Amino acid sequence: MSFTLTDFNYIDSHCHFFPPQIFKSIWKFFELPDKEGNPQGWNINYKLTTDELIETLKNHRVKYFTTYNYAHKMGVAEYINEWTHELVSKTKQALPFGCVWPDDTNRVEYVKKLFDEYKFLGIKLQLLVQNFYPYDER
Repeated sequence: MSFTLTDFNYIDSHCHFFPPQIFKSIWKFFELPDKEGNPQGWNINYKLTTDELIETLKNHRVKYFTTYNYAHKMGVAEYINEWTHELVSKTKQALPFGCVWPDDTNRVEYVKKLFDEYKFLGIKLQLLVQNFYPYDER
């Protein structure tokens, strides 16, 4: 029996969604050259709006997708989480994940809200960006 890619539906377990202004900053950062003129990260192939990204996933037979995002500095995690909650409340295909910054003084409160009130499925940690380790006691 043979199959083609169109014979299946998919779950994309590694999608990033951010508020538009944060997405633009991330794209800019990864494409800025380092001291040798090389990109710091990689080229971003899909510089699209949130709605366009969701439509692209649908067009590729993706039925569900994660909302992986991460806080890149202190004080932005709660804002990103609220934005993500708004996105998933109107997007049934979205599997909600939140973010946390280890030095936020209100991190316990907003993480509790993610799970208790918003029913998020998990938290995305981006250790290289956030510069901490999983065994960090914070």
